[in-house]
This record gives sequence, C-alpha cells and structure tokens, in this order.
Amino acid sequence: MSTEIDVLDELNNRLHQLSAMMKITGDTGDSDSFHRWSDEIQSNYLWACSEMVDQANVLSDKSVLKSEH
Repeated sequence: MSTEIDVLDELNNRLHQLSAMMKITGDTGDSDSFHRWSDEIQSNYLWACSEMVDQANVLSDKSVLKSEH
C-alpha cells in the first residue's frame, strides 16, 4: 500500500521527467534536433509525454483522494 508521501514522490518524479522531455521540443532545448527525428519517432515521443501527463493526473487524483479521507 502506497503512502501519501510515496504518491507525491512519484508525482514529483513524473513531472520532473516530463519537464526534461518537453525541454527538447521547445524554445529552451534543441528543438531543431527534435524536428529532424522521423515523424514516427516524434509521434511516439509526444505520446510518451502524453502518457506521463496521464500518469501525473492519476497520481494527483490519488493524492487528493487520500487527503480527503
């Protein structure tokens, strides 16, 4: 059984990972190299980012639910 701290640690990890991944696609990173990737790789990369957002939302919901009890 995960504790509130475990959930928050996992949420924090997902957000840091996602932040690092998104820097590659934006103005603060090397977006030129991202755009040199094939369409399939770009799509899969962004899909992975989307999955991380979904995971962060689930973790956030778990944290809120635990806080309400």
